[in-house]
Amino acid sequence: MRSSRVLPAALAVATTLVFAGCDGKDMFDSAPGHYEGFVAVKGAGARVEQTLVQADIKKSSKTELAITIAALKGPVTWGFALKARDKDNVELAPTQQPDASARKLKRANNECFAGGQTNAPTSALCFDGHELTIDLIGISGPQNAAGSLTLVLDKYDKTRLPANPEVARPYTLSEIVDRALKQSFTTRVEFEHVVQAKLNAQNQAAMLLPHLSAGTLLSVAWSGISSLLHAVSDLVPFLFPDRWIQAKEASLAAQAERDAFIIMRADAGNIAEGLAYVIERDRMIIARNQTNLASITVIRDEIARRERDNLIQAGSSDDVTSVMNSLEQGLSVMRQLVVEEYTALAQASGFVNPRAISELTSAAGEVSVEVPVELDTASITEVTLQRSYELHQLDTLIDAARWNKYERWFTWMDPAGGAAIGVNLYPYLQVAPSQLRELGTKRENMQALLLQKTENLFGEINQALQAYALAKEGVGIQSRRINRILTNMRLGINFTLADLVGALQSQVAADIAQVNAEYAYYVGISKINRLLFAGPYARLAPDQPQPRPAGIR
Repeated sequence: MRSSRVLPAALAVATTLVFAGCDGKDMFDSAPGHYEGFVAVKGAGARVEQTLVQADIKKSSKTELAITIAALKGPVTWGFALKARDKDNVELAPTQQPDASARKLKRANNECFAGGQTNAPTSALCFDGHELTIDLIGISGPQNAAGSLTLVLDKYDKTRLPANPEVARPYTLSEIVDRALKQSFTTRVEFEHVVQAKLNAQNQAAMLLPHLSAGTLLSVAWSGISSLLHAVSDLVPFLFPDRWIQAKEASLAAQAERDAFIIMRADAGNIAEGLAYVIERDRMIIARNQTNLASITVIRDEIARRERDNLIQAGSSDDVTSVMNSLEQGLSVMRQLVVEEYTALAQASGFVNPRAISELTSAAGEVSVEVPVELDTASITEVTLQRSYELHQLDTLIDAARWNKYERWFTWMDPAGGAAIGVNLYPYLQVAPSQLRELGTKRENMQALLLQKTENLFGEINQALQAYALAKEGVGIQSRRINRILTNMRLGINFTLADLVGALQSQVAADIAQVNAEYAYYVGISKINRLLFAGPYARLAPDQPQPRPAGIR
């Protein structure tokens, strides 16, 4: 059957297969369930049409299966009947074509039946417990046009999907950032780390009180009351200084984990904000290109009319058409890119459903490249260092390392300690100063990285502002240039078509450059807010005064 008759644009395929005569051990025993897949039909020519389908397989009796396959849209147009003659032979016949002959299939292996010659089968049916396939070669339609059909269905495992997938809806920039701060996958995992660290600190504090362990009870049971002398670390742990120090270290570790949680939340929010700006940038580029395409189409049509009136050389419009084709190709790529960017933003924001964000609105927020903020670099750098949770976390770890240094002096007194008075004591004690020096170096490195990042951001923001101004001026220049060329053409003054094509291409490039520069500026400002814990990130630092450097609003 020709593909145009079998699968039209809005095709639905409904296939009913009845498999009978097999016992419960047959390969179709596990077939019932919901399936998704596709039908591919190749007509008499080389063209192949594919349609996505879904299917429900139900057991109609102990030895029969009913399989109904339908496309997402359209009427029922196809059907089969599959009957088992015995456990090794089945019969397959199209039900929508009364004159079509049935095909006899013989078991080829544990998963497949095949019909036709062994070296050139014309029919096949396979099921491996998960995938059902039917292949038919030489099918014929009302006009006896030979073709082929391939049906592929995969079992749909609902247990792999979330119980309550998010419903797609529009989101604003502030909603996306707020969700990323609270519910991104990384922040939720880090939150559990904070909980674990806090519980560990509580456990260490509780261990200062008398307690019993299985080792203590077994020791008393086997050795009598005299063994309690060896269990003093459990019965009176508060007598040993290293236990108090360990509790302090656990408390500091919990504080450091809290800082890590704040850092990760800020980073997750900034990543989501950056992705939102990327989406808005690409959407703006698409809008600009569509506007340019419409204006270039008008110019091309005007040149084509002048060709028909023999006012200009025939074929002159082809060069402009090539510019239009290039724009249309770019638009196709950009539209697919935006779809992928939406899924990336959904994942970064903590959505399980990749299509949870149907649209992004208000991406630019209150910031405007037309009225740039004044950046006081000295003030911003100072506040960045003051409010850095990265530095605060390292300060906490350094404090914990100092306590660990003291702990090493008292560990030998604890019956459960790991040190003893001897030749090994000196190298054991010298580990702590090395750890302190290591953390001090890490803090210096982090401070240098923050200063470098701040300095680079100032450069990126200034460069974006300069690029925006130049691109905006370039858009105006190319617009005036195009108008001059068109005016000359309309007045019959000689003009070079290459100049027109070059001006059109330059205008498109200047438009894209302007949009890129605008959103590079927005991304730069968002990163400054992240460093300062200002704007949407201020809620992460309620215990610190809000930064008020000159020019930052």
